[in-house]
Amino acid sequence: MSSHRFATVLALSDHAAGNRRQATALAQALRTDAHQVEVAFPHVSRWLAPHWPDNAISSLPAAAREAEGPLLAIGCGRQAALALRALKRARGREVFTLQILDPRCRLDDFDLLVVPEHDDLSGPKVLRTLGALHPVDERWLAQARENFRDFAGLPKPWTSVLIGGPNRAQSIDAHWLDRLFDQLAGQRERVGTLAISASRRTPAKLRELIRRHALKLDAMVWLDDRDGPNPYPALLAYADRIVVSPDSVNMMSEAVAVGVPVHTLLTQPLKGKLQRFHAALRERGLLHDLAARSWPRPPLRELPAIVDEVRARLTYTLG
Repeated sequence: MSSHRFATVLALSDHAAGNRRQATALAQALRTDAHQVEVAFPHVSRWLAPHWPDNAISSLPAAAREAEGPLLAIGCGRQAALALRALKRARGREVFTLQILDPRCRLDDFDLLVVPEHDDLSGPKVLRTLGALHPVDERWLAQARENFRDFAGLPKPWTSVLIGGPNRAQSIDAHWLDRLFDQLAGQRERVGTLAISASRRTPAKLRELIRRHALKLDAMVWLDDRDGPNPYPALLAYADRIVVSPDSVNMMSEAVAVGVPVHTLLTQPLKGKLQRFHAALRERGLLHDLAARSWPRPPLRELPAIVDEVRARLTYTLG
C-alpha cells in the first residue's frame, strides 16, 4: 500500500435516502471528515445512468468535479455509478472508485464494489454483504437513546413498527395496513408501548390510514415533521421487538442490527431480489412472520468487516 494519503473522501448518491445512507455510512466509517454529495444529472443522463459516462463530468456538482485529489469516491445507486465512471474517465488513477450495489454495467471503471448477495454479482473486486450498509451499532443506539431520553420511562415491552412503501416487488396498500393492524390489535395486551413510524416512501393517502389505525390502538405515531423530530433511531434503540414492512432492504437490514426479534407481514408472494433477501434472513433466524414466536438473536452488523476489507484494498491510506 502507498504511504500517500487520500486528500478527499466523498459519499455520492442521488436524492434517495437509502442510497445516501449506505454511501455515507461507509464513507464516514472509513474517515470521519468524509463529505456527502448529492448528484442530479439532466433527464436523459439520469434515464440512461450509469451508461455514457464520457460527457457526464460537466454535470457533476463542483464538490465532486473539483475535489482535491487523491480522491476516494464512494457511490450508491445508478446515478452515483455514473458519477464514479465520469470521475474515473476524467481523473484516472487519481481517484479510487467504490460502488455500492450492482451498477448494471461493465465494471472496468470501478476499483471496488460492495454488493448484497441478492444482487448475484461476483468477481475479484466484489465484496458481498447479506443486506444494506448502515451506521447502526451500540454507539449509534446509545446516542439515539440519549437524543430521546423522554422515551426511557415508557412501559415495556416496546414494539416498534416501521412502515415503508410499495415497490415493484411488494405492495404496501390499504389491504396490507388492515391486515397489519388487525394482527397488532390481537397482540396489544402483550405490548406495553406500541410505536409506529412511516418513511419518506409511504404514500400520503396511506399516512392518514396509519394514523387512524394507530389512534385506535393508543399507539405513538410519527408520519412526518408535523409530529415532531423523527424518532426512527429511538424506535430501533428502545425496541424489544421490531415489526418492519417487507418492502425495504434498508429498514430490514437496520432492524436486524439491533439484536431483538424482527417480524414482517406478507400478503402476497415475494419475487426476485427481495425474495432472495427475505429467504437469507429467515434461514439465519433473523426474520419471522408477524404471528410467529421468536427470540433475540445476535445483531447482524456487516459494516466493520467491510471497512476492514476496503482498507486492505485501498491504493492510498486514509490518514
